[in-house]
Amino acid sequence: MNRDAYRTPPELFAALDAEFDFKLDVAASNENALCRFYITEEESCLTTDWLAAAGMFGKVGWFSWMNPPYSDIGPFVKRAAEMAAKGIGCVMLVMADTSVGWYAEAIKTCQEVRFIVGGRISFLDPVTGKPAAGNNKGSMFLIWHPFGRTAPMVSHVQRDELMAKGREVLLQKTTADTAPVVEPVVPASPEINHKWPFEVTNMIDQALADLKYTAATEFRERLCASANRLLLTMPDAKFKTSQHIKLMITDKMNSEASKPCAA
Repeated sequence: MNRDAYRTPPELFAALDAEFDFKLDVAASNENALCRFYITEEESCLTTDWLAAAGMFGKVGWFSWMNPPYSDIGPFVKRAAEMAAKGIGCVMLVMADTSVGWYAEAIKTCQEVRFIVGGRISFLDPVTGKPAAGNNKGSMFLIWHPFGRTAPMVSHVQRDELMAKGREVLLQKTTADTAPVVEPVVPASPEINHKWPFEVTNMIDQALADLKYTAATEFRERLCASANRLLLTMPDAKFKTSQHIKLMITDKMNSEASKPCAA
């Protein structure tokens, strides 16, 4: 099994989310995203606009979450530093290895290094969803604060205390979520199996037509999901939602244009 596909334990994320209030998961998939807004591997957080992906529209001073692919951490360290300089913080969960080049680069720009002590993290198997044995390395958090400029502070956090805190946060959230939520009834579009409201599909179709781009089914679904989330939370922000969708399409077009052609 590819170790890049292993997932963050929800208790671990919950403990950090309670502290940092993450707005964006920048290294996610449709199946394992931990935040409402996220960037997939296909979209690539190395090139995608994080502000647009989070629907923040110019707002800075917030934090993103990242559990990067461990096979190549260096580019993600560089990207986190770039985003922090623009006002977007990042908490990155990585292996605790201070001998590698990416760690030497990270401590030049990050503001905190938190080593997890007292045991190793059991990441979740992407197939079974259960904790997987065999993690032979410890873990640590590299933390970039928005516009941070100070040298990193090194600290240690007990694994069991961190996981217990996360379980408590999840329990509180579960209790708070027990009240029934009434979803709004909206007219569905017949074009895509009655899944998305007509307002959403119409906006996507118009953006694709304006940019003269033909979207694959999976990417079109992602555009619809993003537009739908934004319109539900900000029903009066149709223009901003449309701009967000066009930024996503533009990023996709730029990403495809930068790929080398097959010989």
